[in-house]
Amino acid sequence: MKPDGRHLSELITDKAISYIDTQKKAAPDKPFFLYYAPGATHAPHQVAAEWSDRYKGTFDDGWDAYRERVFAEQKRLGIIPANAVLPDRDPNVEAWASLSFEERKLYARFMEVYAGYLTYTDYEIGRLIDHLKETNQFDNTLFVVMIGDNGGCRGGTIYGDIDRDTSWASKDKPLSEKENVAYNLSKMNLIGTPEAVQGNYPVGWAQATNTPFRLWKSDANSEGGTRNPLIISWPNGIRERGIRTQYGHVIDILPTTLDLLGIKPPEEIRHVPQKPIEGVSLAYSISDAQAASRHRLQYYYIFGSLAIYQDGWKASQDYPNSFYLLPKDRKPDENVWELYNLNEDPTERVDLSKRYPEKLAELRALFNKEAKDHNLYPLITWGDVRDGKTHRPAGAN
Repeated sequence: MKPDGRHLSELITDKAISYIDTQKKAAPDKPFFLYYAPGATHAPHQVAAEWSDRYKGTFDDGWDAYRERVFAEQKRLGIIPANAVLPDRDPNVEAWASLSFEERKLYARFMEVYAGYLTYTDYEIGRLIDHLKETNQFDNTLFVVMIGDNGGCRGGTIYGDIDRDTSWASKDKPLSEKENVAYNLSKMNLIGTPEAVQGNYPVGWAQATNTPFRLWKSDANSEGGTRNPLIISWPNGIRERGIRTQYGHVIDILPTTLDLLGIKPPEEIRHVPQKPIEGVSLAYSISDAQAASRHRLQYYYIFGSLAIYQDGWKASQDYPNSFYLLPKDRKPDENVWELYNLNEDPTERVDLSKRYPEKLAELRALFNKEAKDHNLYPLITWGDVRDGKTHRPAGAN
């Protein structure tokens, strides 16, 4: 696939359709496997104006109103538990009402572009779906759709980003708050265009698109940095409909797919014995919406931020992504752990670590065991990455 001036999402979709057609011509009766992963809606946010302009004025009431609106709709649809409470606005996010007219105009445009980008991506996915319908393959195709990239990204910082590197490694001159806003306003017409090489919305919108959770992408300690929607559809094979709330993890996708298709994983490949597949098939939850979760234990770790989940309880440790530090981020402290009961507090608002120290100690010990069992040690933090302290094999540059 070579760049030709068209959007990457269009190129990927064309490639996917071509692949399916080629497979069917070569072996009409053989099932195909397609992994379709558009670059959207990862930054940089770039999309034709015909898509982003559809949303002009839609976000003028700001991220606070948007969070409230989305939260209410999520509850109405039953997507989130009835006992969920919307977390407070993050300390790094300014109240929309406190922003100047120029700031509100600027930040709303960032979100218009993001919404257009998402809508355009949906259009390209629709082209793939339409092709399967036109070739009479849709009804017998199993779709496993994972939405999101582990939460809204903090990379746009407080002010949004158009073409400046905002990471710690940036060679761009740091700007004050006033300079940042003035700079982005001067280039506002570039938001969403190919010239917006770093195009990303402000963290206010990152938190809003993470509703109902807190924190951001790369925060393995939070639901806002780990929780993503999953859609499974197979018209000929799955008759049940509705929402499922059983716990699942990305490592469950392979065993779920194999289970639904009735495929037994090979014990060896090319004479190499295979380790048992980690994860739990989620197929049981399709026929029984009320079934108890079978995936009961899971650890998380991303460069310092970590968590351990067991039967609704979650112990976690914060370690903000120092590639994109925000002014009011907490300083990392390896002695500070938090404890949440997700069954009663699904949006992680109430830290129970002081109330239930024994439970916290139990989960910390469990994380240590899981880390050892899965070769997670030594832990490498964002600070280690920044300071070049990551492990390098002998002889590596």
